[in-house]
Amino acid sequence: MGGFYGRSNYEDIAVVEAEAIAKGLAWAWQIGIREVQIQSDAKRVIQWITNGSTLRGPIGAHIEEVRQWLKSNWKANIRTVFREQNESADTAASLGIMMNVEWKEFERCPPGMEEIVDPECMHAIWSRSGSH
Repeated sequence: MGGFYGRSNYEDIAVVEAEAIAKGLAWAWQIGIREVQIQSDAKRVIQWITNGSTLRGPIGAHIEEVRQWLKSNWKANIRTVFREQNESADTAASLGIMMNVEWKEFERCPPGMEEIVDPECMHAIWSRSGSH
């Protein structure tokens, strides 16, 4: 399984999360993935995406971009997960900060992430109550 990491120009964690989801959807579409499962520990961001809230500024732009991607011809599931289930995304985000790169794609898990991704995928069905 491949992925990506990169650096955001935003400091607000909600904006960063929405931006990462939008970029993840664009990346998945570009490489031909047509079935996605979006899992995030940012409950507020997931709620904004799913409930049709109108937001302004960078967060609004990224939320709208995610909504547009979700209208594409693919199967997409989006839900909130516990922070402990989001370790691979958090690790990729940390790598992006440490590597100080705008964007880096990889075809396979970076060294050390296999141990994180495999158990996380096995527990992907757990979600928070009331999430989508």
